Amino acid sequence: MALRSSKLLVITALITLFGLARISQATQTNTAVWNGITLHGPLSGTWGYFLEEQVRLSDGTDLDPLKTRGNRFILRPALVWNVPSITGLQLYFGGALTPNFSPKLAEQRLWEQVLYSYPVKDSRIIQRLRLEQRHIEDTKGIAQRVRYQARFNHGASTQSPLGYTAWDEVFWNLNTVSFGPK
Repeated sequence: MALRSSKLLVITALITLFGLARISQATQTNTAVWNGITLHGPLSGTWGYFLEEQVRLSDGTDLDPLKTRGNRFILRPALVWNVPSITGLQLYFGGALTPNFSPKLAEQRLWEQVLYSYPVKDSRIIQRLRLEQRHIEDTKGIAQRVRYQARFNHGASTQSPLGYTAWDEVFWNLNTVSFGPK
């Protein structure tokens, strides 16, 4: 058991060092802190709920919302359908309020999501595909965006209190709106 914990510690340290090395190569920085709470659970039968809250605080001095995220609050509720015939498959139907406080810019979103989660030995692989319809203040039209996230979780267990998660997410803007995402 000690050997397994040692391997986990070495892997975590290597991932952290690699991340710090990549950050040190950046020529510009925009430091941010994201704080979030996620709630989810059953409603009735195969239906459930999802609620995510995030506070994002940034030190970015550029007030152009296309260059910096600024200080933002996100409230993202959704109704979840756990597909009964396919274990690990969930469909989400939600919305989001995302006011920006500096720069002051409001955004509302509708979003649909497919999430598929499956175990691999002591870990879990999660894939998420999300389509967002974004109404951004002072833009002309609805911005369409697709997001894909792949995530690997190796969670804490009775043998080890430590766990780790690695993920990456890709964003694609599907259209261009005047004064908005391109």
